[in-house]
Amino acid sequence: MKRNLILFKILCICILSLGSIKTYTQISVTSYYVYAFGINTNKDKRISAELKSLLNNSKSDISIDVSGMYNFRKREYHQVSAGLGVNFESSIKNSKCIIPLQVDVFPFENLKRLSLVMEINSTIYKHTYIGVNIRHLLGIRYTFK
Repeated sequence: MKRNLILFKILCICILSLGSIKTYTQISVTSYYVYAFGINTNKDKRISAELKSLLNNSKSDISIDVSGMYNFRKREYHQVSAGLGVNFESSIKNSKCIIPLQVDVFPFENLKRLSLVMEINSTIYKHTYIGVNIRHLLGIRYTFK
């Protein structure tokens, strides 16, 4: 219970931080197909930030990803982003390094605010040994302007 409260506080601080950035940038909201929800800053700029809440793990805890993304030049129908971040699973002690790679696809010519998001994410962790996990996410992103 105490771990969930700590994670909830971290999530609130991150959301408030992104809210303060909103005055300077646009916000996008992403819904992934595996009980995950994400908020990110302006993808039109070179550097953006993303906060993801993952609710599909086997524990009752919430997993939170905080990452900084480098956005490559936006093309007519797609944009690629790569980044580095941290995953908090059940406590700060269990934090892991993540390396996400995202592709945003804009399938509708007249509606560029809506995109399909494909992400592959490698997670590097250390328990009694160093391990690497690969995770993929698919979702829909809407950008508020």
